[in-house]
Amino acid sequence: MSKNQNVLQQNTYVVVSYYTAEFGGEINNYSKEEIDNISFSELYTRVQAVIRSLASAEVYGRVLESEELAELLYIAYNRDEAEVLNLRKAFDAGFDNFYVTAPDILEKKKRKIEQEIEEEAIELATSSLLEADRIRMLENSKQQRVKDRANEIVDAYKDSLDKELYKETKRQIKNSNKTEENNIEEEKENKKIHSKKITRTTRTKKS
Repeated sequence: MSKNQNVLQQNTYVVVSYYTAEFGGEINNYSKEEIDNISFSELYTRVQAVIRSLASAEVYGRVLESEELAELLYIAYNRDEAEVLNLRKAFDAGFDNFYVTAPDILEKKKRKIEQEIEEEAIELATSSLLEADRIRMLENSKQQRVKDRANEIVDAYKDSLDKELYKETKRQIKNSNKTEENNIEEEKENKKIHSKKITRTTRTKKS
């Protein structure tokens, strides 16, 4: 019978797999290093998806580091002795002579992916900002050209227009953008008032 009697805490381990066969017929177009990097990226993406899914059910999950994985395998194969001689004691006893400790490759790859995500996000935000600014400038230029053309048309008929009518028309053209903005704001305000009236009416009926 196992000496591990700790039933107050239960850990469940999920193995996420990715096979190079999923590359399809294009695997020969990649080097071994590229295949390793792509495979790890795919695995990391899948693992994060699993962790997010578990989190929605209020279950905490994370990726095991190399030493934690070694400890898990040690306990799995030495279940009865794990309480008496745990992995740390096994290391201290020199059982890890063939176990090389180096910076965790998984952690390094995760940091690299997170850095790439950050860099690509900054690049996307920058390009989107520049594009939005370009569109705004084009829109402003368009509005000004419309005004200029309208002034040209009015000027062409200046002699046949009343002086006061001519001045008022020019003033209307000059303030056309402000008028449009005021109309939009007024329309928004009317929608708010209408919405409030509907809400009040509904509450009155319920009461």
